This record gives sequence, C-alpha cells and structure tokens, in this order.
Amino acid sequence: MVFEKLEGGGYRKFTITSSIAFDQAPSFAFFDDSGTLVHSYTATQSSTTAYYAFADLPSSAGYYYYEWAYGQTSKAMVAKGLFEIVRTTAIETDLYCDANDVRNLYKPLSTSDLRNDEIDQFIRDIIISINRRMRFVHD
Repeated sequence: MVFEKLEGGGYRKFTITSSIAFDQAPSFAFFDDSGTLVHSYTATQSSTTAYYAFADLPSSAGYYYYEWAYGQTSKAMVAKGLFEIVRTTAIETDLYCDANDVRNLYKPLSTSDLRNDEIDQFIRDIIISINRRMRFVHD
C-alpha cells in the first residue's frame, strides 16, 4: 500500500473533490492505527464539488488515516487515506579541518598573529553553534 510520509506537527491542507455536488458539507477526521479518533474538523467549501480542511498533523510518530464522510444523492459515502507521521532527527555536523586548512582558505589569516590553537578554538565554537541551530530546526 502506498502512503505519504509527513513531518509531525504543523499543518496540512486536505481536499476532496467530486464530479457531482455534495448533499451537505463532508466531515473530516484523523484516526490512529487502532481506530481511535485523534481529531475531527469542519470542512470548508471551495466549490459545489470541492471541500478542504486545514488540519493539525499529529505530533507522535506512527501510522494514521484520515476519513472524509459525506453524502451524495442521499447515499452515505466514505473516502479514506493512510499516512505516516515521521520525526526527523538532528544531524550532527562536523568540520574536517584544522587551523592550517583555515589559513589556506582565508589568506589574510596567514599574515595575522593568531595562533593555531586560537583558530582551532574558533572552529570548535562554529561546530557547536551549527549543532545548536540544527537541533532547533528538528526539535
């Protein structure tokens, strides 16, 4: 079975369209893999044959399905879809260089009176700063 992988948290627009008009506004809901209702939403009409719902995506990793329940020509209809919530993890960055590499890349440093240990400390500070920023992106 093919399903989407979505990042947990955040929002997503879900849509349903049909070739004939809906009898009434469809209902939209998320369920976890055991069938427990996670959240339901009121759909918004965009045309006589289309509705959409902006939904908060679950934050917990796992499999979920969504369900549109609607009526057409007095018949009850259901449309379902499956998706997986994933959480990406921070990637540790590491710079494979030392003070001499930095001096070669940035020629003005070769004429400065900075010592290699001072440049190495600067490189370590950059790595720490990058790793902190990566953590905020993925938390």
